[in-house]
Amino acid sequence: MARQLLQGIPAASNPDASARSIFARYNNSTTPGGSRRLASQLLDEIKAMRQHHHPMMDVYVSQTNMAFWKVVMQGPPDSPYSRGTFLLWIEIGEDFPRRPPTARFVTSMLHPNITKHGRICHPIFSREWTPTLRIHQVLEHCYGILILLEARDAIDPLSALTFWSKAEEGKREVERYVVHLASRSRAQHKNDILRISTPPILTKTELPFLPVARTG
Repeated sequence: MARQLLQGIPAASNPDASARSIFARYNNSTTPGGSRRLASQLLDEIKAMRQHHHPMMDVYVSQTNMAFWKVVMQGPPDSPYSRGTFLLWIEIGEDFPRRPPTARFVTSMLHPNITKHGRICHPIFSREWTPTLRIHQVLEHCYGILILLEARDAIDPLSALTFWSKAEEGKREVERYVVHLASRSRAQHKNDILRISTPPILTKTELPFLPVARTG
């Protein structure tokens, strides 16, 4: 079933056609509230995502709720997270773009700006949000904190200070976390996201997805 649904999706070189192809798979209930305004907004976001595809990310949109996306993010080179691959989800509410989307890391990680429940503490989700920002920019900021933490928005300022003052020790601890918790490849994540082994259940973990932007 998943393979059949993926047939005919145009290549990334034609983002408008690809976005229309994805949009055509939805009915009037494309969003939690059935909002055609939000559905149109999300169509634009999908087009922008393909036009500004980040080579270190694979993005998938739910076929049953196009406001819910999954993202597979490769750790930045030359960072303590470089050997890891991280899964996160992003949910776009009916009040978007007046208010920011919600994003959570599913893969556990050690980071001063990410809670144990995956909440991302970054100003783009609060005081720095503006309605002109796009989802691909939000994801770029999520990627950016794996390179440089946001000290002002650290979950615990003391732990952030320790993280930096004992940089080598902190780096080794992060690398241990990555090896144990983030060692799955992008291909493995892709298979998990696209595989439908049972009838889909409308939860955040078992929605069937379509690829929006991915490498390989």
